[in-house]
Amino acid sequence: MMEKQIIGRFDRVAFPELGLSRVKVKIDTGAYNSSIHVSEIKEDAEGLHFVPLEQGMKGFVGDSILFKNFEKRMVRSSNGESEERYLVRTIIVLFGKEIPVQLTLTDRSQMRFPILLGRSLLRNRFIVDVDRSYLSSKD
Repeated sequence: MMEKQIIGRFDRVAFPELGLSRVKVKIDTGAYNSSIHVSEIKEDAEGLHFVPLEQGMKGFVGDSILFKNFEKRMVRSSNGESEERYLVRTIIVLFGKEIPVQLTLTDRSQMRFPILLGRSLLRNRFIVDVDRSYLSSKD
C-alpha cells in the first residue's frame, strides 16, 4: 500500500486536458464525485462540447473542450435531490503527479469554489488535514 499524502481543505491544481492551471479547488470528503463548473454544454454527433468555468472565474480561459468519451450519471446533489449529469474522465495534476479523475459537469456558479474534489479521488491517496490549505501549490 502506498503512503498517503496529506492534503489541506483547499488547494490549487491543474487539468492539462482542460487547459486549466493553478485553479482553486475545495476538498470535500462528504462528496463522492468530483465536480467542475462548466458553461455552454452541448452534445452533438462529434461528442460533448463544454467550456470549463466561466468569465469572471479565476483560471477561465474561454476555450471550448470536446470529449468524445463521456457518459451520463445520476448524482445526488448537496441538497439531496438527484439529477442527471455528464461525467468525463481526465487528468488532474496534484502534488506534481498526474492522477486520473472523473468529473461531473455542473453549475457551481453560486459556490465559492468552481471545482470540488470528492472521495473517489481522495481514497487511498490522501489524508485531509482541515487545518491546512494549499499544500500542493507549495511544492
